[in-house]
Parts: sequence; C-alpha cells; structure tokens
Amino acid sequence: MRGVNDEPETMKQLVQGLLTMRVRPYYIYMPDLVEGTGHFRVTVQTGLKVIEHLRGYTTGLAVPLLLIDGPGGKGKTPVMPDYVQRLSASGAMMKNYRGEEFIYPNPRQDEMGENGKK
Repeated sequence: MRGVNDEPETMKQLVQGLLTMRVRPYYIYMPDLVEGTGHFRVTVQTGLKVIEHLRGYTTGLAVPLLLIDGPGGKGKTPVMPDYVQRLSASGAMMKNYRGEEFIYPNPRQDEMGENGKK
C-alpha cells in the first residue's frame, strides 16, 4: 500500500472511479508478511485512516473492507474503525468519521410495545 494507495483522497478517487466502471471495490488487503516486501507495508492505523475518510466522503458501495490475512493460516480478519465508544442501557456513545462524539439513545420502555416492539 505504501506510496500507492495509502492516501485517503487518492483512494477516494480510485474507488469512485471503479464504481463508474461498474466495479465494486470489495477488499483492501494489508500486505502479507513476505520477506522483501516490507517497503510496501503501512501501519494498520494508516489503513484505518483511509477507511474512515472513505466512510465520511463517498457512497457506501465504494467503501471496501480493510482486511488482514492472518499469518500462519489465521484467515481473513476485517479491521474496522471503532465507532462505538461505550454502550449502556440508555444508549450508545458513538464517534463519527470526523472523531466527533454523539449519543444515540435506546428507545424508552414506554415507546416499546409487547415483545420489545411498537
């Protein structure tokens, strides 16, 4: 990824361009741990920065999953930004792509009907 697709704005242009060609960008892989390829690698934080930028500034169809293929056959593991900061009975403290926090309240008991639905 380093020097190729590690800049958020460049990646936004790339994924939007792919969509115009009817190609959905599905995955962004963090490079495998192969000897001699370390110069291509970036930090996981850099990958998350790209994903957060895409989520904030383009359509959901253009936001691929960031994946790490775990060494030793551990499998593909999605890496996602931590948008949920805290959960409680009253709701969730959330963080958006800009780092701004807000509260998303759970419904009150009087708003919910039988079986928790109204």
